[in-house]
Amino acid sequence: MHEEEIIQCCINCSQFFPVPLNELSEYGICLSDDIFEAYLEEIIENTPSERCLKLINQQKYHGDKDACDMFEEPEIIGAAENFSIDELKRIIISNEEEDDDDNLDDGLIDLKKIPVDQYVSQLNSNDSTIRKKAIVNLSGLAAFKNEEAKKALLTYFRSMPPPNNLEAVHEKMDLFEKINPSGIYEEFVPLLIDELYQINSNNTTRQWISKIFKYLSHAPASLVQEPLEKMLKDKRFSYRLKQKMKAILAEDDYF
Repeated sequence: MHEEEIIQCCINCSQFFPVPLNELSEYGICLSDDIFEAYLEEIIENTPSERCLKLINQQKYHGDKDACDMFEEPEIIGAAENFSIDELKRIIISNEEEDDDDNLDDGLIDLKKIPVDQYVSQLNSNDSTIRKKAIVNLSGLAAFKNEEAKKALLTYFRSMPPPNNLEAVHEKMDLFEKINPSGIYEEFVPLLIDELYQINSNNTTRQWISKIFKYLSHAPASLVQEPLEKMLKDKRFSYRLKQKMKAILAEDDYF
């Protein structure tokens, strides 16, 4: 069975943002439009100023418009926790067809112990579709306490360079969310601080940078205070980013 080809119109593009913001709507704006460059963070975080809202309402259009050359299919991946154990088994274990309820407990044990080597090797593929499927499979196993799957995802995240295009930004953000690092700040704070030193701050990477700062704002002060104070003295960081750092250090409700 072949996947249905996505019609290349604006509403099917990852850069199309519905209006009203974050609601299902056939009307929206294009985040690639230069006119929104100064407001991208407000739009993404759903905290638009009055001036931003006025501009959005002026520029919104119907999404059935033919897409431009920058068209990019949206990434739609179901979260592992939305699947039942039996459904997850069918996704991950292609040769296993245990549909009896009596076997579900055994299936859970299998998921915790199933080898992950084949999925780890797929993470090294040059094909982004194969990598995405491997991440879905590994995150599904990790959700059922497969420790090897968790280690594989963390190792892959560490190996990923700072993203420099939209596809890489989406892949890294998706992996970050699937790892769900809220309880392992000691592991992730140094990684993300290093990322901020290496990444180029621009419209393409702004979503990821914003997510990094949001994560740091929830991390223990003992882990972020010293590195953020050091970054404030570094000329490489813009005024806007330094305001974020100051807000975290001041414990402002910035986000």
